[in-house]
Amino acid sequence: MAILFTRIARVTSWTALQHLNRDLLLVRARQAGATRYRLYRNAKDAAQVLIVAELPDAEAVQEMDQMAVAQLNALFDAGVSDDRVWEATGCEGIG
Repeated sequence: MAILFTRIARVTSWTALQHLNRDLLLVRARQAGATRYRLYRNAKDAAQVLIVAELPDAEAVQEMDQMAVAQLNALFDAGVSDDRVWEATGCEGIG
């Protein structure tokens, strides 16, 4: 069962995040076995980013989290980062 990793943070530079995403985060997400990976910007607060990765297991989530923290701390406003790990339920859904 896939596990969904999310991290919410305030970003100091979207340009720097875009470069880091293209050069490292996306590559690492693929290496960790991500079936889905995406960055979202808060429509009401353009400084806030949501990183979402659907990963195969808890080990991949831990790897993604450690890498994200190590690489992104310089781009995040100090102390404003929230990561969550989600598992699918048996409830009906779309997609």
